[in-house]
Amino acid sequence: MDHRNIRHFRPFGSQARAFTLIELLVVIAIIAILAALLLPSLANGMKKATQAGCASNFRQAHIALQMFLDDHADYLPPSPENAPAGGGTPYGLWNGQDIGYSQSTTGDLVYYLANYLAYPSPSAIFRTAPVMLCPGFRRNVTASTTNLVVYYLSGTRSDDGTIQVGYFPFGYPDPVAGFTTAQLQPHKITQVQAAGPLSQIWYISDVDAVAYPGGWSAVAGVQMPLKPVHGSYRNHLYFDGHVGKKKVNPAGGL
Repeated sequence: MDHRNIRHFRPFGSQARAFTLIELLVVIAIIAILAALLLPSLANGMKKATQAGCASNFRQAHIALQMFLDDHADYLPPSPENAPAGGGTPYGLWNGQDIGYSQSTTGDLVYYLANYLAYPSPSAIFRTAPVMLCPGFRRNVTASTTNLVVYYLSGTRSDDGTIQVGYFPFGYPDPVAGFTTAQLQPHKITQVQAAGPLSQIWYISDVDAVAYPGGWSAVAGVQMPLKPVHGSYRNHLYFDGHVGKKKVNPAGGL
């Protein structure tokens, strides 16, 4: 039998039925409800991923710091061998830290850790070290890779304030009222340990304008996030190498 000329018809009464307007609206409403239920979970998951990425970068920085200590008789950067000629003057690292470095950025931690992080040595070329940057920071500050305050360097206290280190562990490049020159020069990690458990003294923290109202955020050209990038917490890196979370004080400060 030749089937080429045979037509196929739908049985009587079986014509395709389109969705009614009410049915379409119900489907759209269900999709909207599911999206409303899932979006907070997705946002929370992204926030946790960002915080984990930041913590991972902090840990890599600490490993690099540990290698620096091993090579410099336990002295924190810049270490005595990098002291200015003549001696007797404060030298060290700034509190506000950047991810960029060159041969002239001797007040930034990354200047001393670059080689330990597998980056090129400081030179006349300005480079950046992305591992020193929180992923959340980059999403909130995208205008440039220069003049950033990406994290705060301290090492002078514990979270609860019960431990107060009476000097600048990493030194400081300028005179500070109330501190002697010796207190403004780099110290050994063993000296910091004598002040309190290394697991309780943090030395790097996330930075944002909430932490420093009227401070760096008010200085022309300085870039930092307007609010904490991890929501209600900031990551802190401690001298023993662990990363902890500290709840944000809405009134400002760390």
